[in-house]
Amino acid sequence: MFQQSSIRHIIFDFGGVLINLDYTLTNKTFRALGFDIDKHFTHLQQSNLFNEYETGKVSSAFFYETLRQLGGNHLTDEQLAGAWNAMILDLPLERVALLKELKKKYNLYLLSNTNQTHYEAFMPYLNRLLGEGGWELLFNKVYYSHQIGLRKPDKEIFDYVVADATLQPQHCLYLDDLEKNLVAPAAMGMQTLLVKEKPVTELLKELI
Repeated sequence: MFQQSSIRHIIFDFGGVLINLDYTLTNKTFRALGFDIDKHFTHLQQSNLFNEYETGKVSSAFFYETLRQLGGNHLTDEQLAGAWNAMILDLPLERVALLKELKKKYNLYLLSNTNQTHYEAFMPYLNRLLGEGGWELLFNKVYYSHQIGLRKPDKEIFDYVVADATLQPQHCLYLDDLEKNLVAPAAMGMQTLLVKEKPVTELLKELI
């Protein structure tokens, strides 16, 4: 269990921790469109195309065209984007309220592996839910992989956040739903929590 007395900063993963995701919905939607995406993507292991898209090295247009070459040649950009975004579900308002309470006590940061297509889907949703800019105001700073050119589980992305936000790792708590993403921050001296071992709402209440 984490040592709460030493924590000054909390860094949150986004998908699967704060916003709900269902990866199977993306796979099912692609299959319904006649494209077996399972050969190229799963939650735990991605092909290089997805890694490059999540670090902003390729554009959405390139991403869609490559998907067509992999087997979705009959699909439009809109169909591909819709299927790719099918995994994105909801952000419970209870979590938002708990984040607001946590911000009274800690510095909060968001660190997400994401991509331009997902970003263009979840930001309008969050703006409708919380008001324009309301989501990012919950945090001292947000870091999206496709904007900074780095992604988890690589140590470099955690080095980037620590340097950019001027954080001391021993005073940080990092939460993620993937165990492999906890290795690098733990080695740096951060405390870490695997969210799936306990519902995130319970963890937030414990921190408050």
